[in-house]
Amino acid sequence: MRRKLADRRACHGIIHHIAVAPQAKNKGAASRFMDYCADLARAAGVPSLRCDTHADNATMQHTLEKNGYIRCGTIYLADGAPRIGYERVL
Repeated sequence: MRRKLADRRACHGIIHHIAVAPQAKNKGAASRFMDYCADLARAAGVPSLRCDTHADNATMQHTLEKNGYIRCGTIYLADGAPRIGYERVL
């Protein structure tokens, strides 16, 4: 099922980095952090969150998709480096 993405011109939140301590891995820490970010964004009236990751970062891709983020395609950083873009409509 394809979900509708937020209006591209709309305000959105961005998660730039997520890091989890080794002893907290595979215990839901990243998912709880993403839920916390979503709660903050909703409270501020922000309609969606966006994040991107490297094509070879399968762990992050899985984490994003597990937490309701939709793969939107490839984005390019200022230096031309490609990333996979994701969005979660709140």
